[in-house]
Amino acid sequence: MFVRSEESHFGIGYGSWFNPFLYIRAVYTVPEHRKCGVFKMLYRAVEGVARSQKITEIIMHTLCASTTPLELPSSVGFTRQVGIFSQTLAEYAESLPKIMEKYSTRWSQWAARDAIDGEAKYLLAGLTDIYHLEGYADKTDDMSTELEQAEEFVREKRAIIAFDRATNERLGLLTYAVGDVFPYGCGEFGKFSEKYLWCSYIWIEPKMRSSGVARYLYDQLFQRAKASGADFVGLDVFNRNSASWSFHEQALSFHPEVQLYSKFVEN
Repeated sequence: MFVRSEESHFGIGYGSWFNPFLYIRAVYTVPEHRKCGVFKMLYRAVEGVARSQKITEIIMHTLCASTTPLELPSSVGFTRQVGIFSQTLAEYAESLPKIMEKYSTRWSQWAARDAIDGEAKYLLAGLTDIYHLEGYADKTDDMSTELEQAEEFVREKRAIIAFDRATNERLGLLTYAVGDVFPYGCGEFGKFSEKYLWCSYIWIEPKMRSSGVARYLYDQLFQRAKASGADFVGLDVFNRNSASWSFHEQALSFHPEVQLYSKFVEN
């Protein structure tokens, strides 16, 4: 089963994707035929539909806990594009004592606040840098839509700014959304069973990276998640941003839940 879409196939409130695509919702074959090339035949059929509609990209996902072999997407030419991660509030609370042991002195020098009117361009500058890190520098020529989204983050008080208490200097930012649908699948999977906060993007001033600011901003997000009655915090990381991938998985103990794969089709 697949669907044609132009909206972002992951995350919450990201708007349009860079180009129209086909999203494979599900692939199933009866057990006795799972090693007979049926998967590949089905994928080729979807490619044929994409070509007939002049669509150049096909996207699919695998669940990290699934028994479906994760090598299947790569066996038909798909490459991993995005990982979706999560961490429950209970897991974060369990890890917090060790985090505070390491960072409490440093964190005492910082504070956090909502972004204020006029700071949307600061958010946009951070997002522009993220696009470069994720290999989408060519998409930064026109950021008018992203500016509108940044203004919405500011207006709705969903942008957190970390700053130095002594100098008032900004250290980084984090924007977020409140999630109630599956954070992948173009909205095709409907409502999610739990409430969560979704980290839209996090950006740290270059000179403050590896100093604990990212952890501090996530702590602020987990506090807001707890206050809102959310069950967990979710986020996405592009495969191209390998440093961010390992940081979230290894240093911050976020769990990979879903992996999204992409394949470009020649027309």
